[in-house]
Amino acid sequence: QDLVKQIHTVVDRLSPESKIAFVCFSNVVSVYELGVKGILGAEVFRASEALTSEQLSSIHQHVSRYVSPIKNCIHSVKQLLEYLAQTAPVLKESRKNRKASKSKATQRGFGVATTIALELMREDMPIEGSGRSEGSSGGQIFSFLGGAPNFGPGSFSDPTNIQQQVSQQQKQPQQLEFRDEQARSFYKDLGQQAMVHNVNFQLFCVGGSSFRVKILQHLVLSNGGGIFLYESFDEQGISAN
Repeated sequence: QDLVKQIHTVVDRLSPESKIAFVCFSNVVSVYELGVKGILGAEVFRASEALTSEQLSSIHQHVSRYVSPIKNCIHSVKQLLEYLAQTAPVLKESRKNRKASKSKATQRGFGVATTIALELMREDMPIEGSGRSEGSSGGQIFSFLGGAPNFGPGSFSDPTNIQQQVSQQQKQPQQLEFRDEQARSFYKDLGQQAMVHNVNFQLFCVGGSSFRVKILQHLVLSNGGGIFLYESFDEQGISAN
């Protein structure tokens, strides 16, 4: 609920002409159709594996379904924020109920969500040989993480819990190191793609989890942006940044 309030504050500050999209993720990724009038819907993708070229092409071709100027979708935005606020206590309670089962953890398919968010920014065709997009004004992707990415592409190990991961997943430390290296390459590639399209990332990492900044930093090294660490979602610095 605190995060919803922060987002609401930021949306109210934006120009009515500003284009916006919402992508939510867990073990699936929901892309909300802000560009469609009427009942708010979403397209859902599995977060367990990378999207196919056909799926990415479909997202690009139908980008107007997901991205819209605020003046045209403010009702849908408010409806979505109200929904997120209403479901937050339920999700919080679910996390409490899952404490009894250590094998079940909150799944965060951040890699697929970030891939989709970047695809939504590609509204223009690239100029051949220039490395940039014709007419692209760029943009920013604001990402909010309540814990480290731990599901699907771009997931990595938690150094404070490696022994538990080894016992549960029967993986050796060398395998976890390889997984971390894959995550570095994944985010480095996304960061370089973002640079081509004049897009930067602002990552807000909230809570006591180990976010492995040395891995996530590859999203911002190539194209600017920032990684911000906070204790809770109600801190004033979140909306200020």
